[in-house]
Amino acid sequence: MSKVFRTALLVGATISLHAFGSFAHAQSNTSSATHSTLFLKSVSQHTGMDLTRLELSADRTFLAHPSLLQRWGIVASDAAAAYNSLTNTLVLQPEMTIDDPVSGDRRIRTLFEIGQAVGVGGTVSAGVILHELSHAEWEFFVEPGVTPADMKLMTTLNELLPSVDIGFFRKRLLPSEVYAYYREDLFFRIMSDASEILLSSGLNPDTMTCNDGVRNPGHLRDLFPDHEPYATRVKLDIAWVQGKDFSLRTNLDPQAEKLNRALFEHANATAHFPQNRLAVFEWLARKPQLVKKIESCASLPKSAK
Repeated sequence: MSKVFRTALLVGATISLHAFGSFAHAQSNTSSATHSTLFLKSVSQHTGMDLTRLELSADRTFLAHPSLLQRWGIVASDAAAAYNSLTNTLVLQPEMTIDDPVSGDRRIRTLFEIGQAVGVGGTVSAGVILHELSHAEWEFFVEPGVTPADMKLMTTLNELLPSVDIGFFRKRLLPSEVYAYYREDLFFRIMSDASEILLSSGLNPDTMTCNDGVRNPGHLRDLFPDHEPYATRVKLDIAWVQGKDFSLRTNLDPQAEKLNRALFEHANATAHFPQNRLAVFEWLARKPQLVKKIESCASLPKSAK
């Protein structure tokens, strides 16, 4: 039996929230394939990001829908996603998950499946899921200082964040939220760049079908090329902690830049991703099946009347 189902017991839990809510059983993964495997693989194939640590973290978590949690009042009714560190449970909306036709287990949809389910908001939804998985990575890797990169980041966070006065409980959650929001912003920017390049090339990134009603070039192109590195393009300004916003610019200046730099260096050491939009373009250009698909979308010249 590859997966074990159980009811989520979440009384007094530490929960990170996004926006939405509704769902009931949890599942544990004991095999190499987790509830997140195909989702993370699809993100990696779309962007060139190495998300191995998120996969290893997901292997130690449960997947749940929030209906039972809502009845207990643990998850707000408008919560779209949450991670519970007490029970290591990832809570997602039903439309973000699907019954796998092969294993029969519940899993997170792939990027393509999310695009089919929610349309243009697919990248946003994927970013939210990556945010919550980043909380699991924080718990299993970063906070315990598993690697030198983790220890280095923890040293910086412990140096900069203790001086912030936002209340005891929120202060305890602040490092994890800062970490997860930065990761979400970084992953979302890379995914958005990849999607914009595909759209410019005549391919709908949500459905991976040819764009209708526009003139498709028939080759990979980027209408808005950008060489600026993600190290400077992605800057975390605000993190939400238990319903209250924490502004790095207001609360940490002049140290906000130091914190953002530390978060990027850690991401670069542990996730391995294209360094800028140009590198994302080059990654896509090395995918022959994708290039062939884009070529097949080329608009035929209009015949003269």
